[in-house]
Amino acid sequence: MRPPAAPLLFGDIEAFVQWRFDAAVDALGPFDVTGVKVYRPGEIDYGKTHFANHANGYGAANLMSLLEGAALSADPELIEVALDLLDKQTSLYANTVPRGAQTWEIPLHTPDILTSGRLVRAYVLGHIITGRQDYLEQARYWAWSLLHTCVRMGGPNTLRNRMAIRTPGRSCAERFIGSSCLRRRRRTPDNRRRWTGHDSDRQTDTVTATRTSNRLFFRSYNPDTPWSVD
Repeated sequence: MRPPAAPLLFGDIEAFVQWRFDAAVDALGPFDVTGVKVYRPGEIDYGKTHFANHANGYGAANLMSLLEGAALSADPELIEVALDLLDKQTSLYANTVPRGAQTWEIPLHTPDILTSGRLVRAYVLGHIITGRQDYLEQARYWAWSLLHTCVRMGGPNTLRNRMAIRTPGRSCAERFIGSSCLRRRRRTPDNRRRWTGHDSDRQTDTVTATRTSNRLFFRSYNPDTPWSVD
């Protein structure tokens, strides 16, 4: 069990923290001195369609594990190393697109909500450890990036996480990421509707809708506006 709930309930928390500390040290191994985790292709090269040999989501699980181990153990040296890597990730990937968390079956270039979730977790942990507001702002950015896959589905007031993926050597395919629907935000005088790029009730082309709504999400992103959903 990765979360601390079980050992907190049943005991042996010291052994659990040691295990998470060791896992955090192992998670640091694949990164080079610049903070990059280089993609290593297997039988199928899912990185050949990407413009680089790395992506923020490819190392996000390691980053999250490292920061969890640092937070749980409170080891000063591990915390320093973890925050240094987090800062390098910010330098590499701030204001970009979440990509590459599922390279066992999806190309490295693919926008991916799993990346968004892991980066939110990592930056929230960085904020918890240090209290730094820039980490919290990064967490907010990646939380908003979760919405890049939302297009209109099932009526005028619902959105569903849906992603268009172009795989190497294959035709464009649609994949559904999760099954939850999101209610559309109301218009307010100081905050435009953020979650839709189309006012028509008809089902729209997936690729066009994703690109259009993605532009609207990030164009209207503003950290000074309310984060709650009506």
